[in-house]
Amino acid sequence: MPDRSPSPRPPARLKVRRAPNVWAFVATGAVVGFVLGAVVDLFTPATPGYSTVTTVAYFGALGLVVGALAGGALAVLLDRRS
Repeated sequence: MPDRSPSPRPPARLKVRRAPNVWAFVATGAVVGFVLGAVVDLFTPATPGYSTVTTVAYFGALGLVVGALAGGALAVLLDRRS
């Protein structure tokens, strides 16, 4: 009786696509942007008519938005590359 076992083939090499976690990039960019915005405000001269907390919050919020957008853009660029 002939042997019907399959002939051994070398294992197939699969290409694994490693996509970045977009939300992690957006969140990290937002946190870094907030911190940088707050630091920039703390090292600039005081704005008359506004408290330090108010200006730190404004610059921090602006940095948060810009950082989140930059983090998202970086994630998209890395995703296109993978």
